[in-house]
Amino acid sequence: MTEKLNPTQALFSKFGMQNVSPVQLVDRGECDISLGDVRLRKSDLFWVCQTLSSGFNASGIFDDAISADGTLEYVLRFYEEYLPSVPDEMRGKLGSTSDGGLLCNWLLLHYVRPSSYIESGVFIGASLRLADAAFPEIEKWAYDLSFRPLLYKNEDITYIQNDFSKELPSLPNGVVSFSFFDDHIDPVRRILECHRAGIEWVLFDDSPTFPRLNRYRYPAVPSVSMIMDDDMPDGFCVEWNHPNEERVLRYTHDREYCQSARNLVIGHVDMRNLMGNVGVTCGDKVVVRLKKSDGSQ
Repeated sequence: MTEKLNPTQALFSKFGMQNVSPVQLVDRGECDISLGDVRLRKSDLFWVCQTLSSGFNASGIFDDAISADGTLEYVLRFYEEYLPSVPDEMRGKLGSTSDGGLLCNWLLLHYVRPSSYIESGVFIGASLRLADAAFPEIEKWAYDLSFRPLLYKNEDITYIQNDFSKELPSLPNGVVSFSFFDDHIDPVRRILECHRAGIEWVLFDDSPTFPRLNRYRYPAVPSVSMIMDDDMPDGFCVEWNHPNEERVLRYTHDREYCQSARNLVIGHVDMRNLMGNVGVTCGDKVVVRLKKSDGSQ
């Protein structure tokens, strides 16, 4: 019995793919750099880095212009040096930072070049290990409610088994600090806490736009996009279902509450959109730059 082809299959079968599409069928690929969703040739990475640097520069949150050449250097070091050094048990683990997410953190850390690093929700330590490799000389604090799953430990890191809000790090005045929150806690609360602690750069994971809330049982809300949206009405209500929760989940927007955090923000970059433009999947990450605690920028 002859298999019935759908219209597209029939078109390609009758005329040959090369006559109707520029896509080639090859027996062996030649692209050696995997961005996650797609693979590229190393020689084509410069355009990707131009796209990324343009996006970062357009945000206006960085003091110095980010160059495509510098970005290319960081990307190559990540793929050729750092990623191959990661133990197998720390890659692809459910709930941990993906390769694309690690690249996102790697780039931001190299752009900011902080003097201290704080992470809340370290889990197995994948992103903590990356920060330690990128800047081994700087002070680091790691927070989690349990360190039982932790696979990466370094005696030079301060591990605090508590919520970040209960034991804020003691940071010298004037230092550039970078924090990463992968703990599903309310970002307004975290922004207020970071500003009080003198932390200027804040990277959030699991901070989706409201149409993507249904992907999460425990999203970090109000997400940065909600905080920064001055037009979102007070009382705006979103409901969704999650396969691991029998009841309906609901978020109701508190505009005044979000304003308290928005007043402290210089700007932000939606990393999911920017990295997604070049085929890198990094999750719902958003980086925020805060005003300094003395009110200056």
